[in-house]
Amino acid sequence: MPTGVRAGVGSRASAAGFGEAALSAIVAILLGVFWLGVLVTVGFTAWRLLANLKSLAASVAELSRQLTPALEELSDASQQTAELAARLQERQAAWQESARPGARPAGRAARTGARPPARTGRSKVDSDRTSAPRQARQGRAK
Repeated sequence: MPTGVRAGVGSRASAAGFGEAALSAIVAILLGVFWLGVLVTVGFTAWRLLANLKSLAASVAELSRQLTPALEELSDASQQTAELAARLQERQAAWQESARPGARPAGRAARTGARPPARTGRSKVDSDRTSAPRQARQGRAK
């Protein structure tokens, strides 16, 4: 009987070994499937990233093409403004040169010590512009 016992023990041992081997194979397969899923996900993400980068590059090129005329107009306008500012500075320098005390004779204020009249902020032209509509409204009201 010892052989029968041994056979039973041996079959249990081989069954336990088979169960452990089967469990190891199942775990290995599950890990393989998991890592395959990770690899597919990373690949898909990289593929979409490249597609989005191509789309972005196309959009930037189109925007650049549309903005080029406007930027050229702004460049021309800024160049004209710079030229105008340079001419104004030259005129101001010439005016200041002529306004020096020895450059022209002193006016009435310098001779008498009187101050020039204060400016009210409105010129005759402004008061004429505002009084004309008032006069027209008053004429209609009569």
